Amino acid sequence: MPKQLLKIKPKDFPDNFFKEGEIVEGEVIYRKGNKAIFIDLKKATGVVCGQEYLSVRNILQRIPLGEKIKAKVIKPDDESGYIFLSVRDLIEEKEREKIKEIQDKEEKIKVRVVGANRGGLLVRYNNLEGFLPSSQLKKEHYPKVKNGSSEEILESLKKLIGKELLVKVISSTTNKRGPLIFSEE
Repeated sequence: MPKQLLKIKPKDFPDNFFKEGEIVEGEVIYRKGNKAIFIDLKKATGVVCGQEYLSVRNILQRIPLGEKIKAKVIKPDDESGYIFLSVRDLIEEKEREKIKEIQDKEEKIKVRVVGANRGGLLVRYNNLEGFLPSSQLKKEHYPKVKNGSSEEILESLKKLIGKELLVKVISSTTNKRGPLIFSEE
């Protein structure tokens, strides 16, 4: 690990040095393989690791050293001397803003089918998950079954798992709890 990783023990922190939930900004200074990134917060070093890293690793792996990023403090006083950070919510917020712009411009995007249920397809765009109802599928993807059996419909939809589909956004919200609904039509 490079010597520039500043480690200050929590007992050395002034009161309220970093607060849980606080949004901080710093420069990415070190990457530990596909497991963690370290961020220079000026007064200490922050780290995004574990589940916080894994949940958005495809994005974090593309961030070059030296780039400034924002993160949320999730554990300000760990005995390791690092400030534990999360970027998941901030990345999701940024992605939801982008998807709202795509919806407003009525652009089409590619989504990957990651699952199916009797009502349609579960899809992913970057780190966002959404739903593509069967009623919004193109004719060639719509499940064709003779007797309308829900089991046969589900089996037909499962054949699309892993495929990419070109869709438009029909419902989105910048609220992270709001659903993303897509349409192939």
